[in-house]
Amino acid sequence: MKILNITQTCRWKEGTGVYSVLHTSLSHINKISGVCSELLLLSNVRESQEVECNYKIYHLDDFDWSELQSYDVIYYHGFYNVLMFKILRLTKKYKIPFVIKAHGAFMRNCIYANGIKSFFKKTLFICIIVALFRKVIEGIVFINRSEEQNSIRIQGVKIYYEHNALAFKNYDLEKKNISKSVEFLFFSRIIPSKGIWKLIDAFKTRPHLSLSIVGSCTKQIECKLLKKIEGLPNITYLGAIYDEVGKKRIFHSTDVYILPSYNEGFPTTVLESLHYETPVVVTEECNCEEIVQAGYAFSLGNASDMNWNILDIIARNLLHKIRNEKYKEKCNEFIKEKYSIDSVYRETLELYENILSFK
Repeated sequence: MKILNITQTCRWKEGTGVYSVLHTSLSHINKISGVCSELLLLSNVRESQEVECNYKIYHLDDFDWSELQSYDVIYYHGFYNVLMFKILRLTKKYKIPFVIKAHGAFMRNCIYANGIKSFFKKTLFICIIVALFRKVIEGIVFINRSEEQNSIRIQGVKIYYEHNALAFKNYDLEKKNISKSVEFLFFSRIIPSKGIWKLIDAFKTRPHLSLSIVGSCTKQIECKLLKKIEGLPNITYLGAIYDEVGKKRIFHSTDVYILPSYNEGFPTTVLESLHYETPVVVTEECNCEEIVQAGYAFSLGNASDMNWNILDIIARNLLHKIRNEKYKEKCNEFIKEKYSIDSVYRETLELYENILSFK
């Protein structure tokens, strides 16, 4: 079984979002006998690769398009531009199943972060693609039912589900010194769609709660961020942290991870946080309903009308619970059992076989 995964580029250093999911997926799928999964980047930019890969990587200028016919399935990951038309025409010519992995790209509430013009431009593009190539597109893959329900409706195509997974590693860190105030952590790319500006405003009116902000951003956004938190001693910007040890320490040193995002697929940082025994606060658009129901995530509600009172409820009523060692251990156990590489990628293999059965 030969699979070609297509996306725009890989930010190896950041190791976040689609890029971390793809690397984890390809690395482990290729360990299964009879499966060969490769990656095509729709860019000629060669970024510094800081991870070992057991899969082949092509760039736009070194890929032979006639080789497309050698693949059994085309897996298109969350990036949309005119090159998609060329790829769809070729998959139609060669009669290859074409599958779109959404990665949060169809989420309705991205309109609040990116504006009406951007939202409708993308929505129109997707609808045109589906209308022209409905018979070629084998299906759309969502992370779970929550992502599907929070996304725009695409009629006439099959729906599949494939969850994100995490390669869980053993770690050993000293227990943190317990502080009196609740310590929250934002760990993600710092862009408007992550809800960062509303988050800062919420903590601005809650000086008794502390917030650490970790993530990469442009110089322009960094200047805006530093200006907004100036004079706020309860909010600290720590810059980007990429190394594994640094990530472990920052998660381990805080009480709660918070992600007030407008559109996600399913954030791998949520899995990392729970693995490091840190419960999470998320919006409905993070598609973590199953974790909320299990009691290891707290909901901010809908991203367009976030309920910031949950921060006060955690500080007043739930602090003892989330700092309890047994509860923290259960966070780790829950995430390992449900989202381990082995269990998720057995399901992924079944998904591939299901797609090929319609070929």
